[in-house]
Amino acid sequence: NVYHALNNYDTALQHYRKALQLHNDYHSENLREKAICLNHIGSTEIEQGNYSAACDAFQQAFQIRQQIFPPDHPHIAESLYNIGIVQRQQGDYYDALDSCRRALAIRQKLFSDDHPLVADTLELKGKIYHSQNRFQDALEIHRKNQGNNSSRIRTHQKMNKHYDLPTDDWKLTCKLLPNYKTLSSHEFKHLLCKTIQTDHYQIQQWLASTEILQFSQQLAIFICTSFQLKIEEDYWYYIGNLNMPVVTWLSEVSKDVAEKNFINWDHSKTKLNIQYQQNLIRNKLQRLEINLYNYLQRYSSNLKMNDDKISFEQWMNIICNALFVLMQNDSHHFNTNFEQKKILFTYNINDANLVKSFYDLNPIEEQVISQQKKRSSRSNQVMVKGIIPGNHSITNMKQNEFDIDGSDQKNQLSSMKCFSPSMRAIIQARLDNIEQRAQQIIKFIHVSSQE
Repeated sequence: NVYHALNNYDTALQHYRKALQLHNDYHSENLREKAICLNHIGSTEIEQGNYSAACDAFQQAFQIRQQIFPPDHPHIAESLYNIGIVQRQQGDYYDALDSCRRALAIRQKLFSDDHPLVADTLELKGKIYHSQNRFQDALEIHRKNQGNNSSRIRTHQKMNKHYDLPTDDWKLTCKLLPNYKTLSSHEFKHLLCKTIQTDHYQIQQWLASTEILQFSQQLAIFICTSFQLKIEEDYWYYIGNLNMPVVTWLSEVSKDVAEKNFINWDHSKTKLNIQYQQNLIRNKLQRLEINLYNYLQRYSSNLKMNDDKISFEQWMNIICNALFVLMQNDSHHFNTNFEQKKILFTYNINDANLVKSFYDLNPIEEQVISQQKKRSSRSNQVMVKGIIPGNHSITNMKQNEFDIDGSDQKNQLSSMKCFSPSMRAIIQARLDNIEQRAQQIIKFIHVSSQE
């Protein structure tokens, strides 16, 4: 579970499979633990994109749980939920929706509407609707979920409506992270107990110990930091894998060239700086793994459980599972921010590549100025703040601000007789790129307005 929390999935999978083999060889009668182990294997396979293997593991766990639990047990709902996730990923939307509905029926029977597990199941249902192009149904689910969770304890600031996605404002972005340090012991205990599926009374008894409660809250901080670093690591490796020759070219040309050609580019993203950020985050993750290991080693021998029937490892399994659910919910805005950054970054790098290709054709000064004017005209048409450097808001826009006059575009293209066919193709591609980028931002705005 620790390796899984640190997103070291290969090592986690090795340990889970070894544990499963031990259960098969020496503890075949302990079906409950075997099902938990299979569940962990399925979750780890999902993280690695191995959906067929994940489905097999979840189905085996479900079959075992059906033998030992009643039909409305939380573990039955968990298995159905997990199976629904994989079925959706595999494109089996009909069965995914059936699994999700069965899981939701159980969880709504057991928990309140604002319980995180109910919220997760509703979210899955909405995603399945979206995959089926049932957008109105998906939107209704989203609104219902937002209403149910309006009373939850807030662990992070609300989504900022005026942040600039293309710029790495780390201080502002980090405000989207959950901050468990700011919660009182009572608030954290309440949050954790609402997230845990079973043995609620027993958990209350354990967390009555100040020492155990403080340990759990510090563990949440460790795992939250791990989530943050893995999201940032994915972002920087994504950038590093995108058209490095263009990044090098942007580092070599003057800022004046980028500004005159309306290239939306952060000049701090040089090849060396990208590599530096990748190494920096990798080192932070390694230090975090060591610190977490030492922390667990120190407390595993010092903490005294109130219940002699449960080991420290079993208790850790329950707590970690609950913390994973918390992190996935509370880091949603932070993760969404970086996913949106990556999408816009792709458009920006594509635009820069087109400009480079234009200059590689050795245009004369008249052609350079003319194509810059056409790019400027299109920028003024779409009126997208955040595309032109210097503007910082990508939200609070109206739909008509993005309307594009197709006939005007054709008129502009017909006037490009001074350009060669290759140059005209590049200019057309730039105009298409800015329009696609604008439409993508509209989607971001729509999602943001619903949150």
